[in-house]
Amino acid sequence: MSEEAKDGDLGVPSSWPEYPTLVPLPFKIIALIHLSVYLWYLVARINYHKLNMNTLQLINLSYSKHSYAQLDSYLPHNGEYATTTHADFKENKQLILGIWNLFKKLSVVIFGSYTGYQVLGVFYDTNIVVLIPLITLMTVVYYIFPPNSSSIGLHRCFTTLKRILVGRINSRTMRTNDILISDTLVSFNRVINDFVLLIWITIFGMERAYSPIMEFSALSIPVIIRIKQCWYEYHITGARQHLLNLIKYSTNFGPMVITVLIKYTNLNREEGVVSEEELSAKLAKLSIWWFFFATINSTYSFVWDIKMDWGLRLFDRMFGISHSSTDLIETTLRPSNQLLGPVSKYVAVIVLDFILRFIWILKWFNSPTHVLGHLGLFFFSANAHQFGFCALEMLEILRRWMWVFLKLESDWFKQQTQAIEMDLVKEN
Repeated sequence: MSEEAKDGDLGVPSSWPEYPTLVPLPFKIIALIHLSVYLWYLVARINYHKLNMNTLQLINLSYSKHSYAQLDSYLPHNGEYATTTHADFKENKQLILGIWNLFKKLSVVIFGSYTGYQVLGVFYDTNIVVLIPLITLMTVVYYIFPPNSSSIGLHRCFTTLKRILVGRINSRTMRTNDILISDTLVSFNRVINDFVLLIWITIFGMERAYSPIMEFSALSIPVIIRIKQCWYEYHITGARQHLLNLIKYSTNFGPMVITVLIKYTNLNREEGVVSEEELSAKLAKLSIWWFFFATINSTYSFVWDIKMDWGLRLFDRMFGISHSSTDLIETTLRPSNQLLGPVSKYVAVIVLDFILRFIWILKWFNSPTHVLGHLGLFFFSANAHQFGFCALEMLEILRRWMWVFLKLESDWFKQQTQAIEMDLVKEN
């Protein structure tokens, strides 16, 4: 561990690095949103063509207005209502086509905007050129969440986001629908922070360092939303799992609070408020606490991914749960008839989820003497250029993409099991 790490730097710069003109901050945000739309397209397409899974049924959405409880005159301008009958499997083609058309529309807008920004930037240095990426970002968000779209799918995106942003959740008829977007926002917390940083730079310029409190607030928004949703579900159901889920999200605050303290301590170093020895001792203690809280958060979240979100049995013995089967696959994953794909798929996702949950361990390796050292410097060094931060954001989005696949698969089998149980009750 280098002297820099011992001082408690943790790879967090005291002021945000300047982004080069090749990839302006707004276009970085836009690119990550664009990537996410394409990943949602892949989810819908793979579920339909490869896994034979009815994604529309899982989120209680249908493109046939006769499937809704409300009168036909209320549609298609309100796609918020849950369907009374499950969407036909073939309706997923409309979902796939709709997301693909959105992706193509965004591609044209983004490519044209970026080209215009670079070309005009060569000849002009005006505020109009600077505004191009900002206008593009607002356009992209509007296209994804239009308030008055005639498309039931896009309208559902808007109404779900509107409900989620105030911490509400429809746990009775559209829980999977709401959880997908809520947890996606959690993985987008760094992107949300980039957006707040963009506003900060627009107002104060690059001369004024980005406020650690402002960064903490931006990163906290999705976490607070999920905590409020968990509390709401616990309040109306009394189920302990929602309280445990609330605690899981609360563990995010430990590393974030310590990071704020580290940044303010580094600011004191720059201002010469305390001696170097006192500063180093304080930063060393803060570093230890940061790793302690990060370990709790990552471990809790990883175990929750496996057991609760994906319904896998890997940690069942740890919770005193035994199974009659002695088959290794059934005792660690699921019964073979509930696996949509080869075992290697689940093993790969579990391993990758673990690696990405604990990628912060690379903070310990910030000396360029081996591969891990180079990776640590790339992702977390105070001198790392913006692509290291961008790569972390992209990796988290890809981790969430993998999470979504197994989450939908788990909810699919739960839904099928509940349907069978209800049929048995009716027969009896």
